[in-house]
Amino acid sequence: MFKIGINPYGMAYSAGLFGAGTPRANPRAMGLKGFLDLADLIGAAGVEVPIALLRDVAASDTERVRERLHSGGRYAILMHGISWGDPDSALKFARRFGLKTIRMHLTSVLCGARAALGENGGGWHKLFNGARAEFLAFARRAADDGVAVTLENHQDLTSAELLQICDAGRPHIGVCLDTGNPLAVGEDPVEFARAVAPFVKHIHLKDYRVFWDAEGYRLARCAIGAGAVDFKAIANALGTCGALAASIEPGALTERHVKLLTREWWQGYPEIDGAELGRRLACAQKNAQPEGADWRTPWDKDATPDEICKYEIDELMQSVVNLQELGIWS
Repeated sequence: MFKIGINPYGMAYSAGLFGAGTPRANPRAMGLKGFLDLADLIGAAGVEVPIALLRDVAASDTERVRERLHSGGRYAILMHGISWGDPDSALKFARRFGLKTIRMHLTSVLCGARAALGENGGGWHKLFNGARAEFLAFARRAADDGVAVTLENHQDLTSAELLQICDAGRPHIGVCLDTGNPLAVGEDPVEFARAVAPFVKHIHLKDYRVFWDAEGYRLARCAIGAGAVDFKAIANALGTCGALAASIEPGALTERHVKLLTREWWQGYPEIDGAELGRRLACAQKNAQPEGADWRTPWDKDATPDEICKYEIDELMQSVVNLQELGIWS
């Protein structure tokens, strides 16, 4: 059984994160207070919070917010990333709000699209090596501060790369397993979970509906349990890891187009044979959507702010129901 919490990036528009600073920013974003109120409403066992939601907390409010983050003994995890810059600022926020774990991501690559970095895969290797070195150095500094660091498979890293980094950073780091993101690098979410299980410290519960096309497939967000990810099998794969913190995080409001049926997409990846490729692609056939089905979200359809917020919150609530029906959340 997981300790189920929530992550604001599953409702990024409602929280005021997605679209911020653009003409389409949410005019009535819930912000940190609304997000924590929602966590209370659904009885969340924990929360994950990015610096963006903590940055404007006044010094006089620090203790009150700190108490709310940890209310009822729930887990509280800070979110940051090497690609966001200034990782040491995360340590300052962690100290200020009593956060003992920082979830990091390595690069800004999405959809597994390494080829976009050029040099026939060389661009990816340069980015990966530099970010990896920076991350490992940060993890050591965090350990000196008594803060644990986890690395997420953020649509950029394969299971083998995560294991390589964890081996290099023992004992200072672990894995934040995003259950949907293996699909973005052409891997089976269940096999990915089995591979990295020894290092998993917490989870992002994400699911995707898969829309196949001539270049590969599009991954579109959905309520947890309504898409291609086999959550019962993942729970079994992680069964020896104990009661893991697991935050509900439906995907982004924009789809992820993974063009793995093109030769170019594989630049920067190790070669695999046809049998292995077929085995990996089979998982993306589960609940695959019919040809011509509409993958767009209300954001893609230029819906009103209220319609987009309702869509996000409805999916969160359906995720709660689905996780209970799956027996993953009591």
